Amino acid sequence: MFYGCKSLKMIDFTNIDTSNVRYMNAMFRQCELESLDLSTFDTSNVIRTDLMFYSCYNLKTIYVSDKWSNNKVTASNDMFKNCSNLRGSINYDSTKVDIEYANYENGYFTYKE
Repeated sequence: MFYGCKSLKMIDFTNIDTSNVRYMNAMFRQCELESLDLSTFDTSNVIRTDLMFYSCYNLKTIYVSDKWSNNKVTASNDMFKNCSNLRGSINYDSTKVDIEYANYENGYFTYKE
């Protein structure tokens, strides 16, 4: 959806309904954003997040809320690969790049109400 958006500085997702979205793979791949506010994202029906943030070298912060769910995700290969500046409750580790780290308790996300 936003793959390779080099000039994009900000995205406002306030009025976007993601509750029926199933595929978010490569959604932000190679974007040059420094932060993303996905706190309005309802991911309860998402099944694919492969390469979602792949090679987002400038990305430092991803905000999410309790609407974020990984429960139905079946494929998340390299979701965070090459996101070397990303910081959440843990700092980026190139060996930790799949859905297991898509949370704010022990992963790369930052909680926002």
